[in-house]
Amino acid sequence: MSNRENGSGIIKTIFISTILVFLVFAGYVGVQEQLKRFPDLQDPKVITYDWNYKGRAYSLSLSLHGSVYEYYNDEPKGLVVDEEEATLEKYLLLPDEDNSIRELTKQLGDLAIKSGLDEGEKLELAASFVQNIPYDQEKANTDRENPRYGYEVLYDNLGICSGKSFLMYNILEEMGYGSSILLYPNEEHMNVGVETDLQYSMDNSGYTSIETTNPKLKIGIIPSIDASSRQAKEKEAIQEFNLRNPTTTSGKSLSSPLIFAKTNGKKYYGIIETFRIEREIADIQNFLSQKEPLIVNDKNELDSMAEQMNNLKATNRLVAFNRQVPVYNKMVANLNEIVNEFNSKVNRYNDLIAENFF
Repeated sequence: MSNRENGSGIIKTIFISTILVFLVFAGYVGVQEQLKRFPDLQDPKVITYDWNYKGRAYSLSLSLHGSVYEYYNDEPKGLVVDEEEATLEKYLLLPDEDNSIRELTKQLGDLAIKSGLDEGEKLELAASFVQNIPYDQEKANTDRENPRYGYEVLYDNLGICSGKSFLMYNILEEMGYGSSILLYPNEEHMNVGVETDLQYSMDNSGYTSIETTNPKLKIGIIPSIDASSRQAKEKEAIQEFNLRNPTTTSGKSLSSPLIFAKTNGKKYYGIIETFRIEREIADIQNFLSQKEPLIVNDKNELDSMAEQMNNLKATNRLVAFNRQVPVYNKMVANLNEIVNEFNSKVNRYNDLIAENFF
């Protein structure tokens, strides 16, 4: 456990977006010194969660309790502007008697071992689990100002960005990662930061973001938010990928976040490979955009030459026709070489998209 600080036509992109909404500025005043007594475990309910990570199906089941659900449901809700650090604590500091996160994290770890995942992939599996919890559109429309506890999100198998972020934060802490809550007041949104090397972090914060509401967003990818619908925009081009770091391509994204509840612990290094893949994808798209008009132009020249040669042959001007044959064939060979390289790049692009997004 970590210690809290004070304080994608040839190319088909396959990005699928989900809804992102969060508003926290209402309701709760002050922080209770202590949650009321943790209840006896009554009214058990087994919830099974099914999701996919890297094209493979996963499933786990948790035994949760109605009495614990009501315990959290009855707690005061809401965050306070200028008191976010303090008012976040009631959502993030869980009673020792609540073993739901420990059991969830253990099962995620067991699944990772069974699937032969490395440490970074285990974290990605956990992030994918949280991302695939269905989005609570009704609450997003009617009650954004009262965030729910992670236990409530698990029990209902439903949540918005706030509750899902609290859940992900608790999982990160249980897994021993440095973590933080990232709050975007301009967009009324929240997600989670996981500690990484400073050179790969967002805004030189030491953390990279985990977007908890979109199953197609890898760790470190910052989404764009639709200002009217409060939803993440579906990616339309590689330029919209953005890890917000000087070494990567630029794009529209969330504004810089306020960072709260910082902890230090293990660092996530999978972001390094994400950076490499993002740069390779951008380089391929740049290559394709340059080569496509050249291919079209060469194809038009060949079509025009073929028409001229057919006229020579039809009018029995065979000497002139035969002089053109080697020229034509050489142009065809050159074009085929370019087309083969182009198609190879297309295949590599699509493979990178398919293999590297959840």
